Amino acid sequence: VDFKEFFPREKPEVLLEKYKLSDKLVLLTASRLVKRKGQDFVIRVFSRLVRSYPDLHLLIVGDGPERGDLEKLTNELFVQSKVSFTGFKNDMSQYYNLCDIFVMLNRKEPPQTNESLSIEGFGMVFIEAAACGKPVIGGRSGGSIYAIDHEKNGFLVDPENEEEAFQLGFFKDENNNLELPPKRTYNNYLTQLDKEKLNFIAEKILSL
Repeated sequence: VDFKEFFPREKPEVLLEKYKLSDKLVLLTASRLVKRKGQDFVIRVFSRLVRSYPDLHLLIVGDGPERGDLEKLTNELFVQSKVSFTGFKNDMSQYYNLCDIFVMLNRKEPPQTNESLSIEGFGMVFIEAAACGKPVIGGRSGGSIYAIDHEKNGFLVDPENEEEAFQLGFFKDENNNLELPPKRTYNNYLTQLDKEKLNFIAEKILSL
């Protein structure tokens, strides 16, 4: 991760105006739009959350073969006005800083024809979002378990269990009000990544 590019900043005014998010709590998912990235799962969980918390808005950054089906799903769940598909973006640090929570509920997918099992690699997006001071939520699958330190810089959930994702405690306080988890600061995040952990992560990446 280039920490000169990915670090906490104020929400970009240009993007707040572009997507009309000035008074919104923004959930962001960013990746290629393919089944194993779990955007459909994110949309389903979001559609339940937004019933209780109408100020939520979901940004989906990226493109891919699932985009048409995902747009159709937002219509079926009546959340199309609260979900923005941005397409592919190069300036991801701006989008990480635009959001309040980063989420990608990645999962394993069965192989297609002669292909190998489709599974998440290391999950660099989680590291980039955390470097920007954002809490992250990932599927407990593949390399995301090495990128997310559960209940420290984010949360891991069962990517096949919609109820677990929906019931995540940090969304609500004891009075049932929406609440953000504590944000990891840039310096705290760097402290986590000690040499031993980096070596362990590197070994896991090489073995995938």
